[in-house]
Amino acid sequence: MTAKIILGTDNKGLEPHATLVASILRRSSVPIHIRCYYRGSDKPSDFTAYQGWLKVEFLDVVNPLVGTIPAHITLPCFDRVSGVRDFTDWDKALMLDWDQLCLMDVAEFFKQDMGDNLMAARLDEETIIKAASEWFQRQLPSDLSHLYEAKWPWLGCMFNLSQMRAENTWEKIVGYQNKLGWEEQLSIALAVEGRIREWPYSWNCCPLWEKPADWGFVLHYSTPRKPWDDPKMPAANIWWQEKTDWNDLRQEKVKRPPIL
Repeated sequence: MTAKIILGTDNKGLEPHATLVASILRRSSVPIHIRCYYRGSDKPSDFTAYQGWLKVEFLDVVNPLVGTIPAHITLPCFDRVSGVRDFTDWDKALMLDWDQLCLMDVAEFFKQDMGDNLMAARLDEETIIKAASEWFQRQLPSDLSHLYEAKWPWLGCMFNLSQMRAENTWEKIVGYQNKLGWEEQLSIALAVEGRIREWPYSWNCCPLWEKPADWGFVLHYSTPRKPWDDPKMPAANIWWQEKTDWNDLRQEKVKRPPIL
């Protein structure tokens, strides 16, 4: 088993991604394969480290999704979704955000049976129609009313890539993007039609509004304030304890459990 991770970044988000990758590496009982779409003129070189335990590929962005994005996300958020189309050699993959930390062994998520679910994610209490309206100020057209009451999935998430390929999910995502022209999260939510394996809140816990006692497997600093900008925000100390850079990963300076 290999933990397969999809990322997307520009130069601004490049270094925070190193800390995310390091947090995974420190705890993983299986090899890690990172594929990261990169926007910029100075794309980093691929590398393999830790006796092949960590493999990182930086990919060019080709024919990405496009849409009207809210202020809190950037174009690399769209780029990551291209993994549904591009990674035909992967059966499942975690798609993660730059402002997350993994505080558990991600192998546990890859061991789970996805069944015929198209993705796995923490689900919000809000439905798609309410989330679209209240969070993004988007009014979904009436011909999508059959999807209004599906639960809203948080990102990052696990993609069941093999099942998505079997059901042409990429084409459905593109269709919703062409129809709506909005953010990628809405198109993903509509395309999977509620077929989501629900993960616990601790998979994707936001320390700014959830209590410390509830912080769990994955912290998500999903607010305009980020721990590298504001060391006093909740759980910023955890991010700083994990902080590293790509050079330390390349040079194997990040400590991890012994490779068996």
